[in-house]
Amino acid sequence: EFDFRARETIERIGQRMATYEQVARGAKGFLLGDIDPSHDEFRFYVESLRLSDHYPGIQGLAISRIVQSPDKDRHIVALRKRGFPAYTIRPAGQRDIYTAITHIEPFSGLNLRAIGFDMLNEPIRQTAMLRARDTGQAAMSGKVKLIQENGQAEQAGVVMYLPVYKRGMPVNTLEQRQQAILGWVGAPFRMNDLMRGLQGERSADLHLAIYDNGDMSDQARLYANHPAPKDGATPLFSASREIDIAGRPWLIAIHSTPGFEARITAENSRFIAIAGIATSILLALLVWVLATGRRRALALAMDMTRELRASEFRWKYALEGAGDGVWDSDLRTGEVVFSRRWREMLGYRQEEIPNHRSSWEKLLHPDDKEKVMQNLAAYLRGKSPAYSAEFRMRCKDGGWRWILARGTVVLRDEKGMPLRMIGTHSDISQRKEAEQREAERVRSLEETRTALHHAQKLEAVGKLTGGVAHDFNNVLQIIASNLHLLQRYLTGDAQANKRLESAMGAVERGAKLSTQLLTFARRQPLQPVVIDLRALIDNMNDLLRQAMGAAIDIAVVADMSNVVLNLALNSRDAMKEAGRLTIRMCNKVIAEGDALLPDLDKGEYVLIEISDTGSGMPPDVIEHAFEPFYTTKRQGEGTGLGLSTAYGFAKQSGGHIRIESEVGVGTTLRIYLPRSLESETVKTEDAGVAADGGSEAILVVEDDPEVRLAAVEMLSELGYRAVEAGSGDEALDVLRGGSPVDLIFTDVVMPGSVRGTKLAEKAHQIRPGVPILFTSGYTQNEIMKNGMLDPDVPLIGKPYKKEQLAHKLRELLPARQAAS
Repeated sequence: EFDFRARETIERIGQRMATYEQVARGAKGFLLGDIDPSHDEFRFYVESLRLSDHYPGIQGLAISRIVQSPDKDRHIVALRKRGFPAYTIRPAGQRDIYTAITHIEPFSGLNLRAIGFDMLNEPIRQTAMLRARDTGQAAMSGKVKLIQENGQAEQAGVVMYLPVYKRGMPVNTLEQRQQAILGWVGAPFRMNDLMRGLQGERSADLHLAIYDNGDMSDQARLYANHPAPKDGATPLFSASREIDIAGRPWLIAIHSTPGFEARITAENSRFIAIAGIATSILLALLVWVLATGRRRALALAMDMTRELRASEFRWKYALEGAGDGVWDSDLRTGEVVFSRRWREMLGYRQEEIPNHRSSWEKLLHPDDKEKVMQNLAAYLRGKSPAYSAEFRMRCKDGGWRWILARGTVVLRDEKGMPLRMIGTHSDISQRKEAEQREAERVRSLEETRTALHHAQKLEAVGKLTGGVAHDFNNVLQIIASNLHLLQRYLTGDAQANKRLESAMGAVERGAKLSTQLLTFARRQPLQPVVIDLRALIDNMNDLLRQAMGAAIDIAVVADMSNVVLNLALNSRDAMKEAGRLTIRMCNKVIAEGDALLPDLDKGEYVLIEISDTGSGMPPDVIEHAFEPFYTTKRQGEGTGLGLSTAYGFAKQSGGHIRIESEVGVGTTLRIYLPRSLESETVKTEDAGVAADGGSEAILVVEDDPEVRLAAVEMLSELGYRAVEAGSGDEALDVLRGGSPVDLIFTDVVMPGSVRGTKLAEKAHQIRPGVPILFTSGYTQNEIMKNGMLDPDVPLIGKPYKKEQLAHKLRELLPARQAAS
């Protein structure tokens, strides 16, 4: 009997606290993420629960909200205007974050003392509140003195907390829950009141004590129904058990009292007699039940069914206070009873949704229906431990809402087959929208990260190729100059001249390669002009048809010659034997923040679209397509510089280039170039000046001795008087010394403090009006602005021929002679 009574008492304590936790959860559900309901609404809700009648021991239900320090004064003023003229946050003091009890019901008696109290300021309460915030579950505090106590008949107290998060915010992780917290629902308990009546009419038989956190000390004792025996007598029977109450361990200790022990000893004979009589009565009742037969069994079954139905409906409509829609499904007949909240969630009236399974099936989104049915069937067949599904349902206004459905079987037949199922529907549309926004944000971030990585990689390759190009072009200049000089000495040797021409061809190919690398690196000086793209493509029509072959159809649709030709040849190779190449041109306006073209500034552009019906490119090939020397062709079929050159040209011109490709379908390249409203630039033909020399004095400034020697010999051949300088400082010394200088021929990139541009600036101060001709294999942006060469800056790129140098010099010198 003692063991039974002890187990029963412990189970009752656990059941009572679980029930009271549901009461607090109902209050949280009533709030629906709104921490500041009107006081009248909250009072009406709590009054409907009838706490004093059904839930003894709960002092009330309170709402505690978070108040940031800057908002404290504004918060106090707002509460005073609502009818609490003496309201303030207690205890006083400066803190970064406050919490304040703004609602408590019943708002009477000792509860009046709680308004404005900052529970987060007290360590024991704070521990429970933070645990509730971080876990999303109910959390019981340790032993505290309730705010409501006034010093008379005080009792030990505890407070249960449930977190209230901002509606619609995700709360799947610890960080998300800490960001979304608005406040707490609190339920304070006075332990003596909480335990009153729990042990029934024979409470005097057992000594019951409850200790907080497993500590059997007087300080940790929450409740004791009898004072401890003074003589220290050991009870005959003892039992203890630790149970979890909202995440807080309580130790339940039960001992037999002397009265219980005396009664057990004295009543053994009486107990045997009573047990015998009871057994006889039960046997007689059994005979009577069997005799009455089927009629009484059916009546009993009907009574139980009615009681079950009444119980189920009480449960369903209690859940409506938590904001969920409730449904009750008869799996045999297909009948489904929907709660009022269920219909309101979708905007329908009672008569618009018949009570049948087909009603909600018709509202399912077509893309979700099959999956929902599979989940439900798997649960009913026992292949899934629980039924839970997320899906979209059509609202009366034609829109769609995301629903979280949960359900459980509550009735089965003798074979275990499900007969009745009940469950809830929760509106999770805001959560789904937040998840979608987060997914889009993550996807956008990943695309940006990938684009940045790709841009950084291309920038690194560009810097490398630019650095190599400078020295490479100097080497080519030395080779070209010496080959030219050799031709003078071997004029009568045909075999030797053939070799020299072959070597000169190699130099030209090297120079072209260097130019392509600098174009990719966006370091090739550009002199922008306005061109008519349609006329350009029309002029290339014959060239394209020769390059593509007769088996490939070319279509030009219109409202860069090297770039277009390179891309067209790539398309030809991708289409193998036959296909279609389409070149389309149109105007395009790019808006600010265009997600597809983040690299382009807003404005007007000309779009050149080159599409083929070739083999296409997989994603890993597209990722490397613009890198120099990357090619999927066999050795000897291409250098891998075509796309990289087009990329550099487009980017340096202030445009952009994109690839869209699908394996087996084809490839489309889109080139965006800034649109100009000016007239087309008319090309000026050469003035017909022969590549002759002159007798002027030329100051040659070049840090590489062999390049300088080659330039001096070339100028000497043309009849000029060459004056040498190995650096900018040496050149300034020559100018200051008064030596006659008619033109300065200087490298752009030189070591030392006086580079080419600085030399030009100081030279004009010493010798105003002296012409300056720049040369470089790689300018390092010294004489360019945004990748464009100033039209007033004369430049001859390395490697150059004698004829090119002579023509450039005669462009500059005659103007000076005429002026003199």
